Amino acid sequence: MAADGSIYYTRYDNQLRQWEVGKTGTDARSRGVDLLGYSSSNIYVTEAANSLGEVILGIGGGYWPSGFLLSTESGSTLIAATSEPRFSLLYEIDINDQSEIVFQASRLGSEDRIDGLYRRKGDEMDVVLSAGQSLFGAELHGFQFAYGGLNSKGEIAFNYWLLNGERGVAIARPVPEPATGALFAMAFAAGAIRRRRWGW
Repeated sequence: MAADGSIYYTRYDNQLRQWEVGKTGTDARSRGVDLLGYSSSNIYVTEAANSLGEVILGIGGGYWPSGFLLSTESGSTLIAATSEPRFSLLYEIDINDQSEIVFQASRLGSEDRIDGLYRRKGDEMDVVLSAGQSLFGAELHGFQFAYGGLNSKGEIAFNYWLLNGERGVAIARPVPEPATGALFAMAFAAGAIRRRRWGW
């Protein structure tokens, strides 16, 4: 159930012999959800929802999703998909009340290893964390993000393990960018991935 009282559901329609994805409003009437052309038999409702009534829908029937949709009152938006040229696998996802979305993914050519943590808000996508980068003075070997790891301040909690053997839990906090950085970021095309500064 979304915090606005609506309930997202999937159900099999025996007469039509197909799955449908729907949403009930506070008036308890059922209405369709825009699936952007994806088959309803391949859509499921994730745990990720916020108090604005925004819900993340997963695409795919396998163990890991092949994509994520953001469903809102005004329609749906594709967040990420393995059909895009940049991702080979998608993993955990979360959304907060500022409509910030964080998810784990493997980039193409990364041998299906979790190697990126991404934050998306609107059309802008940031790389928060990448395997191989320096963290606490050592090389980051791996990390794990899970649903519930994103708070309303935009802070992201994750488990990490470094090549030097250190393991732990860290919180990534967004660092305000100087005015020139903000102007530079506006020059990117919609949906482009950029580097943003994150503090540890």
